[in-house]
Amino acid sequence: MISVSLWRSALERHDACSEGMALFEAIAAMQPATDKLRTKRIRVKNWTLLHQFWLVSAYPRLAGWLRDEGLVPWISVRGANLQGANLYGADLYGANLYGANLRGASLQGANYPIGDVPDGWTRGADGCLTRDGQ
Repeated sequence: MISVSLWRSALERHDACSEGMALFEAIAAMQPATDKLRTKRIRVKNWTLLHQFWLVSAYPRLAGWLRDEGLVPWISVRGANLQGANLYGADLYGANLYGANLRGASLQGANYPIGDVPDGWTRGADGCLTRDGQ
């Protein structure tokens, strides 16, 4: 289990953008009133791949920034079944997708460097990845 605490002070030290600070405020306000630190930090007791995908799909630039600054953990999706997933606009830079099932996944607008296409995959004219020979 991965527990994540994202502190307002850390966002400020790393010069978070106004969108990031506004999102922090909105999420912090939704935390239980019994949490005395709720205005100072966001706490996720069990950070999962779903949290990561939500962040990547809803706030792609912010997700990449949080990852690059080391403020949130990044779970490897190596070998994940992403068949049919809508990753439109996702920031996948640095993601390990080796062995991942991307058949039918929408990668249009995703930040996925051309040189990082996993072995056994080809980037089509539409920018989507397909398995070689399929």
